[in-house]
Amino acid sequence: MLKKFSILAILVCLWLMPALTSAAQTVETGRYFVHTNNGFLKTIFGVQHDFRDGFTTEAVYAKRSLLKFFAGSWRFELTNVPKYQVAQNLLSDLSQLAGTTEETAPPRPKPASQVPWGVAWFSGLAAATDLAKDPVTVALLDTGVDREHPDLTDQVKECLSFTNGNMPWPACTDSSGHGTHSAGIIAGHGGADRLGLWGIAPDSQILAYKVCDATGACWADDIAAALRYAADQKANVINLGLTGPDNELINTAITYAASRGALIVGPATQNTDLPGNHKSVLSVNAIDHDGQLADWTADYALVTAPGVDIESTWLEGGYKVESGNSMAVAHVAGLAARIWQGTARATLSTLLGLFE
Repeated sequence: MLKKFSILAILVCLWLMPALTSAAQTVETGRYFVHTNNGFLKTIFGVQHDFRDGFTTEAVYAKRSLLKFFAGSWRFELTNVPKYQVAQNLLSDLSQLAGTTEETAPPRPKPASQVPWGVAWFSGLAAATDLAKDPVTVALLDTGVDREHPDLTDQVKECLSFTNGNMPWPACTDSSGHGTHSAGIIAGHGGADRLGLWGIAPDSQILAYKVCDATGACWADDIAAALRYAADQKANVINLGLTGPDNELINTAITYAASRGALIVGPATQNTDLPGNHKSVLSVNAIDHDGQLADWTADYALVTAPGVDIESTWLEGGYKVESGNSMAVAHVAGLAARIWQGTARATLSTLLGLFE
């Protein structure tokens, strides 16, 4: 009987596929977590990411209806996968691009300051303790990184995108600039000519994992898959400069990464939003030059860090001033990399001591 039902289901799916394809051209896609590892369903609907308790898939309206039909008939749970957003103050008018597009422009733009105020501040904090003795890797889950930027050459150890399906794709092109900005705060090395911008931990290595698109929007399952991958690659520090609603996939991935020895840094968030409200995340609020909390910050965070008027690397070899909790997170991730004490627990203890 089950075999006959499966054959019938396959025929129904094949019959509906033209309608699904047509609908995909006019209806915005959504993403869903299918709480089963049934191979037939994976074949029919396709897999965005595999997880222990199921898989995620993209679906338009008609395809979602078919998913709901199977969920009701076969008694498995179907939940929405939310989108997260990079933690940047998008309403800020403080941004200024240092690069130019004129033909007469110099081939090498220069930053307004080689050592931005946040980097100078945190470098002073780092001087109060022992520095990292071994190479430290920082997994940057963001919009990608411009690895050709003069101040970031040879700093990106691995470059992967988790936005194209179940297998990481060997590319991390940054069409937004947000990830490149964070990378410069963490690991900028001033360039071969030493005329560029310096980050907090220029001896660290970046694992650039693209999980967000050019608008800064990031699917939760892409983030979760990258978190698990970063943990398996033994990343010392994981930089999560993004926020979104409480979600099972993100929660379990953070727990997994922490259990594998990673120090996870994320923006402080309101209510139950992630990643800041997870107990294994070092939550960060942004402050300005005067040490005052930024207007958009959450009510509570474990630490505060520079996040207003932050100059850093940008696309096409340029520099840009940005504000947001993402910038604060990158400062703390860079500081953790610079003072790495051998384990996440020891590093966290030392780092918190610097803020007392």
